[in-house]
Amino acid sequence: MAMVLQRVADGARNGPSVPGARGALKIATPGGARVLGRDDIGAPKPGMAADVITGPRHEIGLAAALHGPLAVRLFCRVSRFQHAVINGRLAVRDGQITTPHLTRLIEQHDRLALRLGQAAR
Repeated sequence: MAMVLQRVADGARNGPSVPGARGALKIATPGGARVLGRDDIGAPKPGMAADVITGPRHEIGLAAALHGPLAVRLFCRVSRFQHAVINGRLAVRDGQITTPHLTRLIEQHDRLALRLGQAAR
């Protein structure tokens, strides 16, 4: 979102000066790892911790995905994932969350969100 907003601001002046999708991904991944002081994340290499997601390609919101799949993932809203492996654990399979206690997790999330909302007042 920051990249999109910067492009709008720059476009009003002299045209975009921010990086494209690959540059944004580099800032977010190895750059994010450096900011966190982590050397075990930030790049898809052997020995690195990684999360992997796959999503549908044939939805109207992802039109033109075949021309720039990375840009689509950064600029478009992906409504659901087909598969997700998080910290080595399959979390989404065929679009369905695999967490066995999903109802309990949602209830816990709701309680915490309510507390956060009350604290913000």
